[in-house]
Amino acid sequence: MKDLLINIANMSESLILNLESLGAKHTQYPKTMAWSNWQDKAATRLIFNDFFRDEINIVCDNIYVFIIKRRCWKCGRETDCICIGTDSSIDVGTRDSSRYLNYNKNTLLFYEVKTIPQNFAAYLKEKHNYFPSYSKTAKKTYYVNHCNYCGALQGDFYLHHVIDTSFYNCLFSLDEMLHYDGVEDRTTNYFPVDSKYSIAINAVIPEYDILSSSAELAIEHMKTEVENWASIRLTQGRANEILIKAKRI
Repeated sequence: MKDLLINIANMSESLILNLESLGAKHTQYPKTMAWSNWQDKAATRLIFNDFFRDEINIVCDNIYVFIIKRRCWKCGRETDCICIGTDSSIDVGTRDSSRYLNYNKNTLLFYEVKTIPQNFAAYLKEKHNYFPSYSKTAKKTYYVNHCNYCGALQGDFYLHHVIDTSFYNCLFSLDEMLHYDGVEDRTTNYFPVDSKYSIAINAVIPEYDILSSSAELAIEHMKTEVENWASIRLTQGRANEILIKAKRI
């Protein structure tokens, strides 16, 4: 794993000194430190569980930006929408205090992202109109896409869980999708983010195998006829194919 890039903008002086004592060093980026031995179990327990419990839940060694076109629900125009993903990560175990590091080589596309490093977040806002906003539907604030024309929020639910309007549509044929939304370009594009650092974020980590076998989602499909992770069987194995079937740009 690469050195971990840490945003120290809102950290206390004592925490910064603590990080320095654990080997973290200031970088050329404003208000950031790079930490080489962050995978040490004692250091991980101290930093992630004591200080970053609500701010970080996964560290990504590789980062990808996925892009699709979606028809805006408000103005009706086609707009780009993105999400961030990885195929090399470490779950730092904040959901389970008995486990601190869980290495993962599966492909994961994150949603309801709450925390992104400052310099990466600024890039996503400027280039892709992706920044935190409050969603009345989800009743929470998270990093969300905004229409390039009218600024309306493009919520994560349809971009991740409704197959034909999601980043996963490249994995399935049009015959499998019943609610085609009229977008002509169905391509899922992606590009790798060139970074010499690992990036720590807080987001919902998709549990493909659990949701693809969900009886609740299967019943919802029968009621609505809208394809979802269960009706299409979006397993982890199938999700791992997205970097093969999507188009690298």
